[in-house]
Amino acid sequence: MQPITAKIIHVQSEEGNRFYAEAEIVVPENLTHVQLIIDEICPEAHAPALSDVEAGTHTIPISGAGKSPFKVGDLIMARAFERGELPA
Repeated sequence: MQPITAKIIHVQSEEGNRFYAEAEIVVPENLTHVQLIIDEICPEAHAPALSDVEAGTHTIPISGAGKSPFKVGDLIMARAFERGELPA
C-alpha cells in the first residue's frame, strides 16, 4: 500500500440536505486500486474506489448527507495498491 493525495476540485449542495463533491487524484504507474480515506472526515460520505485503474489523472465522486465538510482545494489522503495487493 502507498499513500497518495487527492484534491477537492468541486463542491455543491443538493436537494434533500445532501452534498456532492469531486476529488482529483493522480495515480502513478504500477498502482491499480485507490480508496479515498474519508471516514474520519465525514462518516456519512461515500466515495467509490477506483479499481483496475490506469496511471494518470482521475476524478472520484464523493456524496453524502448534510452539509459538505469539504472545500475546494482541500487535500484528502488515499490508499493506493499495486496489482495483486489486497486492500485491508
